[in-house]
Amino acid sequence: HKIDIENFNLGDLPKIDKQTILENYDSILTDPNLSYDKINRYVQAGKEDLLDDKYAVFSSGGSSGVRCHIPYDIEALYFINGLTIFRSGLFAPSLKQNIAFLGGVNHTNNSSSIEKNGLIRNQVQINSFPLFYSDVEVVKMLNDLQPKTIAAYSYMLRNLAVQKLEGILNVYPKRLRCGGTFYSKGDKKIIEQAFGDLPYENYGACESLMIACECKEHRGMHINEDIYYVELTNDAKVKNTNLKISKGVTVTNLYNKSFPLIRYTLDDNVVYTNNSCKCGSSFRRIISVIGKGNDYFVFFNEEEKIKMAPISLSNLIVDIPYIKEYRFVQK
Repeated sequence: HKIDIENFNLGDLPKIDKQTILENYDSILTDPNLSYDKINRYVQAGKEDLLDDKYAVFSSGGSSGVRCHIPYDIEALYFINGLTIFRSGLFAPSLKQNIAFLGGVNHTNNSSSIEKNGLIRNQVQINSFPLFYSDVEVVKMLNDLQPKTIAAYSYMLRNLAVQKLEGILNVYPKRLRCGGTFYSKGDKKIIEQAFGDLPYENYGACESLMIACECKEHRGMHINEDIYYVELTNDAKVKNTNLKISKGVTVTNLYNKSFPLIRYTLDDNVVYTNNSCKCGSSFRRIISVIGKGNDYFVFFNEEEKIKMAPISLSNLIVDIPYIKEYRFVQK
């Protein structure tokens, strides 16, 4: 692309994806002391300290088939942690509390950086529960810990809700936070029944961290438009509503100067609205994430091929009481 840097719009720049990042990784880095090889060695070593004492590295889970490591300098990390704390329902400033993080492989960078953040130093104790812990181990540790806040993948929070309803889990958190996986109506119903309240849902990715978060109204996740420039398309409308569907979410990160990503496209299909919220925020809201662009079931009738997002089936399955986990197989 040939761009006139004195006269251009953001839309004149090309969209990029994870493969583009990997092919141009060292060119995107702004610190000459960093490189893809150095960051990859750091991740493989599983070190607990920050890289060079000033960079946290977040890794994607590889669900798209490609794994990527994104560095954040300490200023950007503290900044996004502060935003996460006060906008995502993770922390009540007046409480000294235990926070349980469920569902990571190595969240040392995230949890330790929150604990060290000057905004809440000495007010929180972070406890991380990696994905490879069994349900039995997690329940025992949570019962012992008695956390004030639980943050987890949506499906994990639903599993905990089922175990609480069965009398196996005996915790009474003041706040719940979820994200990272699809969150259905059935999930909300079971979680509210078990814990007496709804969790604060969040939407993000390792490439941009917390892009959107729910307010106390629980009517969608507000895009943090003061730190991200987010492009949504109007590919379709939800019938009989003012909601729109965007096939893909394009994000420009405005605060991570160490690894600036401009017009990075996530392959997520989302339902969103431009309408104002009762909470008073004018930020647009993502109502739900309905699936990946390449994640769907295919059905055939005599006249056409029909594509269906997995969450459409999930909303039916999870209404069956006490189903903890399930899997759909396309044959």
